[in-house]
Amino acid sequence: MKKAVYLKKVPLFAEIKGGDMRRLAKIGGVQTYSEGEKIFDENTSGDRLYIVLSGQVKIFTSSGQKKKTLAYLEKGEFFGEMSLIDMELRSASSTATKDSELFMIKKKDFKHLIARYPSISLQIMKTLSKRLRQADKEIESLTYGDVLGRVAKLLIDFSKKYGESTDSGQRIKMSLPHREIAEIAGTGREVVTRILNRFRKMHCITCDKKYLTIIDQTKLGQFAR
Repeated sequence: MKKAVYLKKVPLFAEIKGGDMRRLAKIGGVQTYSEGEKIFDENTSGDRLYIVLSGQVKIFTSSGQKKKTLAYLEKGEFFGEMSLIDMELRSASSTATKDSELFMIKKKDFKHLIARYPSISLQIMKTLSKRLRQADKEIESLTYGDVLGRVAKLLIDFSKKYGESTDSGQRIKMSLPHREIAEIAGTGREVVTRILNRFRKMHCITCDKKYLTIIDQTKLGQFAR
């Protein structure tokens, strides 16, 4: 499928029409990344904007051996914009968590694009505001909430975004190792293992080798308040 056809479905470019969309497709490049492949590191210079055409990308920060997962981005979502706006180093790292295809726009072309289409700037501002609100909620949870509640809320949020209904309950169609849950919740892997075991014993969740299923969301939600 041609790049222009893909890009028409990206909310960031909703106002771009006809010939301009074709020109946009020409100035940008497409890069494929294999599952587990690094895209960029934090504290490095950023010179391009990335849009996910397919697959999934994880955004995270690290300090020593500790990691904190900030977001998972999928088709139509973008990242890497902050360094193009404030000219600072990358504030986070990114890696492909599935085989992914990304559309990339260089800094010079990005500046020309937002000058021609102010709606792109507005869309970026809306997305940044949404991410900031989410970060505020996470800070509040880390400051005032307990780790049991954070893990419960994480599971419920993931079931809403990645879940599918089954006879057993809401299955999260995404691999969530204990280490990964710990990185998102801001705690240790051993703590997550104990919490998940507790949720299983309370018949809130079940786990198979690959996926986790929420079988009693009401009971699990009592911990997420």
